[in-house]
Amino acid sequence: MDRPIRTLVWISGVLAASSFIYIMVFAPVTAVPRKRAATSQRAAPGQSIAQLDQSFRAALASGDVHAAAEVSRNMMRLHPKNRITWFSRGVVLEQLGEHENAEIAWNNLLQYADARGVGGAREVSQRDYFVGWGVWGVSGEQASREHFRRAADSYVESLAEAVAGAADSYNLACYRSMAGQIELALGHWEDALRLGFADQTKWWARDPDLDPIRSDPRFAQIAQRYGYSE
Repeated sequence: MDRPIRTLVWISGVLAASSFIYIMVFAPVTAVPRKRAATSQRAAPGQSIAQLDQSFRAALASGDVHAAAEVSRNMMRLHPKNRITWFSRGVVLEQLGEHENAEIAWNNLLQYADARGVGGAREVSQRDYFVGWGVWGVSGEQASREHFRRAADSYVESLAEAVAGAADSYNLACYRSMAGQIELALGHWEDALRLGFADQTKWWARDPDLDPIRSDPRFAQIAQRYGYSE
């Protein structure tokens, strides 16, 4: 092979190697977009009713009614015979203005309110509480009050000799409020805050149990006295 030809071949080889090195090391790489995995609002199969209830309250407390509605649908899918499911569903449908669908939820609540049997005074209290809400949704506020009164009385009985704590006082405020016993409810509300009731989600500001006393100016005054604000 003549020298000029060998030289030309050598130069071509060097250029080819240089191009390969540039492509592998220096040339910009165009990223191939990856398809994102589909997201879903469906709850994990193992989520308990307590976990879903917490999510429901957090969503409603933040003002996201549609997120709360989605959680209630997950409750129906995973826990269709649980009274908390139908209470939550009724509450959120009322807030969405879907009153006819809410009435279906309230009727379902009445069906499942007694699902746990007789039990002790605390269980009796819970049963009367949920029955009260079912009656509230189907027959109105006045018809439901006696159930909430019984729920409060049974709750007090369940405490026996124990001193009511902050959570107990809050629950009693809720029951007495729905029973129309405004003075007693406000007293329990103040007791709850005085005893250090903690609610990081601010559920208390949206809790439908407290609606009957929330319109009373003393409700906000008590809250402000203990550093709470809506």
